[in-house]
This record gives sequence, C-alpha cells and structure tokens, in this order.
Amino acid sequence: MTLRSALAWVPAVGAMLFLSSCSQEPTTLRLNLNENYKATTTSELDMKVAITNLMNNEVKEMNTQMEFALGIEGMAPTEEGNQLMKMTIGRVQMDMSMDTMNVNYDSDNVDHELSNEEKTYHSMVGSEIEMELTDRGNLVGIANMESFVDNMIDKMGYADSAQAPMIKAMMMNQMTGDQIQSQFGLNNMSYPEEAVEVGSTWVTDVAMQSVMPLNVVTNYTVKEITETTVVLSSEGVAEVAEGGMPGVEISGTMNGTMTIDKATGWIQSSEGTMDFTSQINMGANNMEMKIGGGYKMSTTVE
Repeated sequence: MTLRSALAWVPAVGAMLFLSSCSQEPTTLRLNLNENYKATTTSELDMKVAITNLMNNEVKEMNTQMEFALGIEGMAPTEEGNQLMKMTIGRVQMDMSMDTMNVNYDSDNVDHELSNEEKTYHSMVGSEIEMELTDRGNLVGIANMESFVDNMIDKMGYADSAQAPMIKAMMMNQMTGDQIQSQFGLNNMSYPEEAVEVGSTWVTDVAMQSVMPLNVVTNYTVKEITETTVVLSSEGVAEVAEGGMPGVEISGTMNGTMTIDKATGWIQSSEGTMDFTSQINMGANNMEMKIGGGYKMSTTVE
C-alpha cells in the first residue's frame, strides 16, 4: 500500500471508530445503584449577587465560591422497586464576601474559632442522608431528616439551649427534600417513562418549597447517546409559585448540560449557568436583586 492510499483510509477509519463509540438505539433511563456502588461527587458553585436599593441606587454585592464532596452508596431496592441510597457530606469549602462580612471556611483546615455561618457548614460535615427515590428519580422521602437536623443542631452547640426547638422547626421547614436535592447538585430531575433517543425531549415541573416557594420548569433534550452514556442539555425557567411572599417577584433561567451513566442512571458530570432577577416592593424597601453564576459537578466511581 502506498502512502497516498494509506492516507486515503484515515477518514474512513476515523468515521468507523466514531460510529462504533455511538449507539443510536433507544435507551430507557433508570436509577440502578446496587449495594456495591460507591462514588464521590464533587460540586462547585461560583455565584455573584448584586442588590440595588431602588430608592437611592446603592448597590451591595456578594460573591460566593463553594465546593463540596458527597459520598454516594447504593443500597438494595425496596419491594416496590424504589432506589435507596446513602449520601455522606464530605469536605466543604466556602468563600463568601459581602461588605464587612467574610466567610472563609474549609472543613479540612479548622484552626480558628468558627463564626455562626461557619458553624452551620461545619455541622454538616460527616452527616449522612438516607434517600428513597423511584427508579425514575422522583424523590419519595428522606428517612432520617429529623435525626440529620438534630445532629446539625448538636454540632452547632445548640442542643441544650432554649432556642433548640425553634431552630429545629426553622431548619425542618427550610431543609425539605427538594432543597436537599438541588443544593447537592442532584437537579431535581426525573426520567421519562418511555425510552429516549437523540432528539427526545421531556419536561419536569418542580415546586420547590423553601423560604420563597418557586416553580421550576425544565426542558431536557437528548443530544448524544454512546454505548455507556446519554448526554442531555437542559433549559430551565423559574418563577415565584402561587402563595409566595406578596410584593416579591422572581424570574430566571438555568441552562446546562449533563452526562448520564446508562448502567446506573447516575449523573457522571454536569455544568451550567444561572441568571435570576428579583424585584422586592415592600413600602420603602424597594430593591432589585440579580443572581448570576455557574456550577459544575463530576462523579468518581470507587
């Protein structure tokens, strides 16, 4: 074979290799973490908040960078076929600055007296969360939510204080299942009932109950299917849910991509951006708050 004829084969060989790595067959996405599954997810968040007082145009800014590791352990499914798993909060790093307030916390380097904000993050390190989800990813419940909150209160040093019941009630109200899911990068995403292929789309509509109730509607589109993964793009829109605080309006978008492991249904990696605007009109307190930033998450299987 001459050099010229050999080079002529290069594009053909490349195309064959590319096609062999792809699978256009329809794929059914399901969670399937068995008892032998162990992994660590690492999530990073970079966020900037700008608050403008519309009465005098004074602007205050808050910059936040956060990183945390989360241990994932699969468990045997329930009789109903639901997925059980245990999440252990590992290292937490937080850098936050706003005016005179600065939070610089690293759970691997605690060599100073912790502020109240740092105590909250410190109380989470090492805590375990036991979650039950359907095989399509819909949250059924968190079995140990009360003991999880009690453990945090104890680590913060408030267990024997008179304020403990009030603190517990507030935390139980704020740390709902959907809040836990979204805070730890799990995306509140449920998989469609039917098999998907490249170009398939579906929509999730999640009501997030927190201090400010939100409705988050997300459109997912399958961009690529390989032998082992499914790559999705996501476009989300959020707004204040019915029953939200009077005088407060929120609108925003969250766009990104993620790669799903076909065998386990777990997210291998994801990244994206967020852009929110909030208008607060309460008498003399007329403010505009803009939130922008990016996030990324990756999973390493043990």
